Amino acid sequence: MTTPTLTPPPGTTATLEDRVTILETRLDTVLPTVATKSDIARLEGKMDVMNERWEGRLTAMEQRQEDQMKAMGQHQEDQMKDMEARLNSQMKAMEARQDGQMKAMKVQMEAMEQRQDGQMKAMAAQQDSQMKTMAAQQDGQMKAMKVQMEAMEQHQEVQIKRLEEKMDAMGNRLLLQFSGIALAAAAAAFAAVRLFS
Repeated sequence: MTTPTLTPPPGTTATLEDRVTILETRLDTVLPTVATKSDIARLEGKMDVMNERWEGRLTAMEQRQEDQMKAMGQHQEDQMKDMEARLNSQMKAMEARQDGQMKAMKVQMEAMEQRQDGQMKAMAAQQDSQMKTMAAQQDGQMKAMKVQMEAMEQHQEVQIKRLEEKMDAMGNRLLLQFSGIALAAAAAAFAAVRLFS
């Protein structure tokens, strides 16, 4: 059902009778839809019930959301505590591992220092032994050279004595020869003197 309009069709002019008819028709159409006070009261009651129902639902939803938020907050807090506990445990484990590593490195360093100390002592002992050996060798060489020098000196003394003995023998022979020559010359002179005297 279409609602009549107050405007006449295009190109025509509405008469008073047409206008009254249109108004009556419109009034008949509108009056059945007008609500009474009882209708309004029933509607208000329904609205109140609906409001209460929606308020209850909203309150329940808010309570559920609050409970969910509390549960989520508690869950997050528990997770944070769990993470903190795990991190603390991991940090303690890392510190223990680092402490163990540092102790192991310290033991290794001490062992290396002991080995180096032993090597240095061994090297010092070896050098000391070598120096003592070299000193003993030099001492032996010096003693051998001294013995050789003494032997050479003794040999030279023996040779000098032999030379002196040879020189003495040669001198004695020369003296004998000169003595013989002198005697012969004296005898010759004596004989010559006797011949000429």
